[in-house]
Amino acid sequence: MEQGKTAETHPPVPVTEKLKGLAGIFGIHLGEMPPFEVIESEGPYEIRRYAPMVTASANARGPWELARSEAFQRLADYIFGKNETGEKLPMTAPVLQSSERLTTASPIFHETPLHGLQMSFILPAGLSLANAPKPLESLISLSETPAQIVAVLRYSGINDLERIEEHTQDLLQWVRDKNLRIESVRVAEYDAPFVIPFLRRNEIQVITKSASN
Repeated sequence: MEQGKTAETHPPVPVTEKLKGLAGIFGIHLGEMPPFEVIESEGPYEIRRYAPMVTASANARGPWELARSEAFQRLADYIFGKNETGEKLPMTAPVLQSSERLTTASPIFHETPLHGLQMSFILPAGLSLANAPKPLESLISLSETPAQIVAVLRYSGINDLERIEEHTQDLLQWVRDKNLRIESVRVAEYDAPFVIPFLRRNEIQVITKSASN
């Protein structure tokens, strides 16, 4: 450590989250997930209707894994107490991501205002923009996502860029074959990196339209 610099401190991980992590090693999901209605199912593909949700998002630049780690730590600090009220929020799933890096696969990965990676945590049900704790860090923003119709491709394993790009193209082709409009794309990951790879749940999600349209 350079002289004159102090180590950055992070809020401790709550015991409840550690217990959920132990279950997660075996692919058991104990955390809250956003509810949805399945409209259509075809093998690993689904079309879902999601209710409105509130998210906390962080942006980071740099290589894929480094940017993901940085954004995740910022959001983890926020939900574990680094906010204006010091409130601790439960971790939910999935973690949502989009990145300019993925424009090599498709030009619709455009959700990142800082031209890097954007990661979002879905806040627990019952929280709104009015009552969610305010972030202390300016690089974290809160927003409300309206109800959406989302096309999804589910798969397992280690979720590196090559697999993300491959499955993105598969889902985009399926969506085009359905003559659905493509608004944006995101990656959804439900498990921590230490979970046994074949038990990990990953998804590519294509937002096709607002559910109110």
